[in-house]
Amino acid sequence: MNHSIEPELAARTNLVGTVVSENVQRALAAGVPLANLVGAERFFGNMLQQLPGVAYIAVATGRIVLEAGDRIDPYLAPPRERKGVRSHPIMHGGKQVAYVVIDIDPAFISKKFLDVFLDMGVVILVTILVAFEIMVLMISRSLTAGIDRLHRLAAMQAVGDFSKRIVTSARSSIERSIGLLAKRADTLNTQFKTLIRESKQSGGRSRELEQLGARYGLSESGPQVSIEPATGRAAVV
Repeated sequence: MNHSIEPELAARTNLVGTVVSENVQRALAAGVPLANLVGAERFFGNMLQQLPGVAYIAVATGRIVLEAGDRIDPYLAPPRERKGVRSHPIMHGGKQVAYVVIDIDPAFISKKFLDVFLDMGVVILVTILVAFEIMVLMISRSLTAGIDRLHRLAAMQAVGDFSKRIVTSARSSIERSIGLLAKRADTLNTQFKTLIRESKQSGGRSRELEQLGARYGLSESGPQVSIEPATGRAAVV
């Protein structure tokens, strides 16, 4: 990765070196001696703040005249003299009077990748926690949904309300229990329907039967399919 990004770092070095050398040459052309460039080091420091990948900028004549930042160990710094990389001389009066020294922070790329990995770690951790909560919720719902439905249907029939039923596939003991209660509601509603028709044909006591149906939730159309309150769907397993 360092080798693949090295050309970009070299281009940044060339840009910084060109800007620094041109500014210093402009000051020399105005008659300001190199050693008397007031504010040059502060100017270099501002450049370092804007370019976090650059660790050190200096102007040298064989010795360091102006500098800003922390010098990188020569064993860690990228080579300054290599094919395809321009040097950055400072010219005055047609002669080279100084040159620009630039060190790129070798840990800059590693720091950026570390930041990315930390961000990814936080995202992965949050994703795992959310997935765990969803898994717990789904498991809890799958274990308790059948019991809740059985409890609701049994509670309705315990108080004499046979107006509802739940459709099941009878895959477990709980579902079979729900099926038995639903079958009881179907049987009572079927018997009520038969008695109502017979009473209407014979002119019998149909009013008492209608009151009985209203009391126990019985009707000629049979029990209604129960609706899940949480989902709004028919309670079919």
